[in-house]
Amino acid sequence: MVGEIVEDRYVIEAELGEGAMGRVYRARHLRLARHVAIKAMHRELARVPTVLERFAREARIAARLRHPNLVSVLDVGSMPDKRPMIVLELAPGRKLAELIAGPMAAKRVVSLTRQLLRGLLHAHAVGLIHRDLKPDNILVELTASGVEIARIVDFGIAVQHQRDESIEGRRLTEVNTVIGTPFYMSPEQSRAQELDPRSDLFSLGVIMYELLAGMTPFAGEAFDVTLANATKDPPPIEERAGVSVDSLLEAFARRLMARRRDERFQTAHEALEVLDLVERDRIAAARAIAGQRLEPRDEPTEALPPVPKPRRHVVAVMMAAAVMLGGVMLARGSAPAASGMVLDVAPSAELVAAREQVVAHMPAMSRAPAISAARATIAAPAIAAALAPELVPPPRDDSAAALAQRYAEVGRALKSRADDLLWERFRRIRVFDAMATADARRAALDELERISSASP
Repeated sequence: MVGEIVEDRYVIEAELGEGAMGRVYRARHLRLARHVAIKAMHRELARVPTVLERFAREARIAARLRHPNLVSVLDVGSMPDKRPMIVLELAPGRKLAELIAGPMAAKRVVSLTRQLLRGLLHAHAVGLIHRDLKPDNILVELTASGVEIARIVDFGIAVQHQRDESIEGRRLTEVNTVIGTPFYMSPEQSRAQELDPRSDLFSLGVIMYELLAGMTPFAGEAFDVTLANATKDPPPIEERAGVSVDSLLEAFARRLMARRRDERFQTAHEALEVLDLVERDRIAAARAIAGQRLEPRDEPTEALPPVPKPRRHVVAVMMAAAVMLGGVMLARGSAPAASGMVLDVAPSAELVAAREQVVAHMPAMSRAPAISAARATIAAPAIAAALAPELVPPPRDDSAAALAQRYAEVGRALKSRADDLLWERFRRIRVFDAMATADARRAALDELERISSASP
């Protein structure tokens, strides 16, 4: 095809690649001197009438995409052999797949994920589901100022998700077809069920997991990975890749990857709001990831000056108080235990912010005394005491909320004991990792019971 003129205005200069639906060429507009990408449908697909009809129908919809994080459709037409083609922006940059050489820095993961969510939000708003979102279909341009711009490409197998009751509409969006890439395919897609925008969010969750871990959640043959995505929770990143990552970002990715659609974020807009919270208010973000409704009191408290680093027993009190607060909030919500979305134990670098959030939610204290108390490290035991009821073992259940609550209760009990051995056992319980599976939650609860019943 190189050198051929298409539609009397595009001269093909080079072949760029090939995908499931067609081959992509770089071309130049003869009159505008502008470079574009032309995607021509494969010949065998061009022989299927319903594929041709759907291609034309959805190309008209895709032409409405105009967003900085999407590659836009500029024109449609036919190749010399009558195969349909789409003319696209020629976006600079490299495929995201080529940039994944290992775990990425958290800040970079957040930036790329935010841009992809914005692109999906626009596509979903005009009625398109991508169906094959993966690193190979994402281009990342590095600008002269060093900023990365991510763009989603290849809406060639996209489907229209707006309801269409016409006979033609039902026929052209028939659901009993499995198209996509196994490593990133949602459970409902692998079962050839009707899709909605949450299927793209699942794929984005797998991509985010891969950016954090440097590898996808599951490895193996296509069938094995498809089955694993549909039947298993992703393994903890530390277990899968041997690296520790930001626990809230991992929880965010897991929420996107929930196997049941109603357990995921329901829209790209909702996911964007929570991702913004991860950077500015981690406790509110943890509640939102767990499925809690955001309330006015979730707004960040006023900025406070740094306080001296507390001694170990004070750290234990505040960590337990923060986790207990998260457990109570989760227990009031409707998030299913299987999602594993819980408030993580705040690391020492975030101790002050966690303490501020704890006192901000204390109903027994006014805002001014609470802020004053947060400024004083010595007030930490009093804060925990005000929040903590007597240690009463809850009815045994294996939910994430129950584990968070029990962990906090045992931590409060330990603060009154001068027992370094019990403290060390308590400290070794990795509560966030334990939330990921039912077996891990049961094992953690068993260990907490053993610690609780041990002699002081």
